[in-house]
Amino acid sequence: MTEPQTMPKSEIAYLRVKQDILSGRLSDDTPLRIDALKTAYDVGITPIREALARLEAEGFVTLHHNRGYYTTALSAEDFEDLVFSRATIEVELLRRSIERGGEEWEVGLVAAHRRLGNCKLDLRDPDLSDLERWEERHIAFHMALVGAAGAKHLLAFYRSIYDHFRRHQKAFVLMPSANRVGQGDQEALRAIESMERRMSNKEHAGLMEAALDRDIDLAVRLIREHSSLSPSQLGVSYYLGAR
Repeated sequence: MTEPQTMPKSEIAYLRVKQDILSGRLSDDTPLRIDALKTAYDVGITPIREALARLEAEGFVTLHHNRGYYTTALSAEDFEDLVFSRATIEVELLRRSIERGGEEWEVGLVAAHRRLGNCKLDLRDPDLSDLERWEERHIAFHMALVGAAGAKHLLAFYRSIYDHFRRHQKAFVLMPSANRVGQGDQEALRAIESMERRMSNKEHAGLMEAALDRDIDLAVRLIREHSSLSPSQLGVSYYLGAR
């Protein structure tokens, strides 16, 4: 990640710490020692403190009394809630986006889908080396899909929910499944196969085409199917014992 030279140090620290949390390089419930972060990110103590306070407000970091900052712990309950919240909000944003979207929205949606389709991801690769790039293009596609809704506060909330969902999905499903599927683990294989369908270019193409055709009923049905795969269906409870 390259930041502009004019970007404030606190913004640089915020972006770097957040990216490491979202990527899983900083796993959940990990202590965030200010001196260590200062060295790792090559910024001063004040920018680090400002970044951590901002991340605490966003729910990615927790401040424990007399213990300092930690990355927020993940839980199956939160994952279930995030899946529900994301699907509920996205349906309403999509309805409004289809109703209001013009030619510029259509062009942007097609371009976002093309960029997503150009990013190949092997969910059976234990390193998941292209996951971060795919995730960025994936949320860009979904933001393009609902971007004409004209509801900036709800769109910002939706993006925040997606980022929290992304942390949970990687920790509870993608990483453990990729690590175990090569060992013949059938639970892992079922989770991978479910995720491959949800993350396929074909499924995203169906969403795009329904939106461009202004078929609200079909688009809503597809987005509900796309976003509502429950953590229990993905074997989350199975993986909790290994954490």
